[in-house]
Amino acid sequence: MVAWGKTSRGRQRFFCQECRKTFSWRIPHNRDLRQLNIFKSWLSGVTINNLSLRYHKHPNTLRKIVRHFLINYPSQPRPLENQHCNMVIDTTWFGKTDCLTLYWDHNRQYLQYWRYGSAENSDSIVEDLLNLKEKGVVCASTTTDSSKIILKAIQTVYPDIPKQRCLVHLQREALNWLTRKPKDDPSQQLILLVNRLVLIRTKAESKVWLDDFSNWSNTWLDYLQRQRGNHYDYSQRSSRILRIASYLSRSLNGIFCHLDSNSIPWNTNGLEGRLSPLKQHYRQHRGLNTLLRKSYLSWYATYIINKNHI
Repeated sequence: MVAWGKTSRGRQRFFCQECRKTFSWRIPHNRDLRQLNIFKSWLSGVTINNLSLRYHKHPNTLRKIVRHFLINYPSQPRPLENQHCNMVIDTTWFGKTDCLTLYWDHNRQYLQYWRYGSAENSDSIVEDLLNLKEKGVVCASTTTDSSKIILKAIQTVYPDIPKQRCLVHLQREALNWLTRKPKDDPSQQLILLVNRLVLIRTKAESKVWLDDFSNWSNTWLDYLQRQRGNHYDYSQRSSRILRIASYLSRSLNGIFCHLDSNSIPWNTNGLEGRLSPLKQHYRQHRGLNTLLRKSYLSWYATYIINKNHI
């Protein structure tokens, strides 16, 4: 057997002197790796047509490769032991019927677990937290939005740990209800308070903020309650302001937990920043059925979100 030039694709060709035939080696492991790289590129948002130009393969061949991986559902990640995990828990929605609950280890920058479902479920979250706890992932704190379902589940498993609210969620919710440039005095003062939340870095600043919020409540709450029974426009405006004031009041116990420890994240941006590309790519694959959709989201979590730990 001797080397006999190369094929049109640049692969080494060999010549067998006994059977007088040429051939080239094909290693199945290398083929599997190439197909996996093609699938990773597709997960990261590269279209089939662009993959065809990049890898010199017919689009139908690429679709078969993608479908092969989607049919074979990936396994959950192996939890990395962390006895003092500052966990970020968030649920992201894809349309009205599909959601993904994710458990992000802020210390290790690692997605410890995820669950695909059709709704947030307190019992499922309790089950996930207990499962992680058994495998050595013990929460020292949690950071979430103000979802009552998630908070109820955390309270069941970890009643005594700090439960930080995401300040960015609080600010975004307030801006949605108060608008960015309100005209009335209560809204203007409240929106200034809300915008100050994300700038607080010391306990002295937090005490000043709490005093200012208490003064705002004493000044305007009775007035706003009376306005709700007046003209429709005033009633609607007052209801929106009272809604945000109530939202802030319910969150007071959890908005400054991050000041007790630098390791507690005060927002969920570290996780949501990784989910933003997912939502953009997901729009390209809206036609996937439920089973393949679940597989797609799981593969994305495995190879894109946790890519630094593979």
